[in-house]
Amino acid sequence: MVAPFFMIRRITVKATIYNKETGKYLLVKSFPNFLSWGMVGGGVKKSEQLKTALFREIKEELGFNISEFIDSIEPKGIKEYKYGFYTNEVHLFSVVVKELPPITFSWEILDHKWTSLPVE
Repeated sequence: MVAPFFMIRRITVKATIYNKETGKYLLVKSFPNFLSWGMVGGGVKKSEQLKTALFREIKEELGFNISEFIDSIEPKGIKEYKYGFYTNEVHLFSVVVKELPPITFSWEILDHKWTSLPVE
């Protein structure tokens, strides 16, 4: 089979955010996937480093610079989702923070909750 000329590949980053102070993980409902709970993150811009993209997405969605609060950050793997001619390559990270400032959610975040269940 010959690959069509319009194959689309999107690179994204997502992170579990664990608050050491409370022992809980942040989950969000974000546009357009407002029916299910998920992780903070989004698309990587051309020639952008993965951690840079993750920090930018967190700032856009949560309203603060997370690099000031990080205790540790580590890559957890890559998941690939294929939908016909579209592939989403998701780079997963685990972020542990010492504490969090008040969060100012963007229009993309429809709801959030903190949970003690581990999210991997």
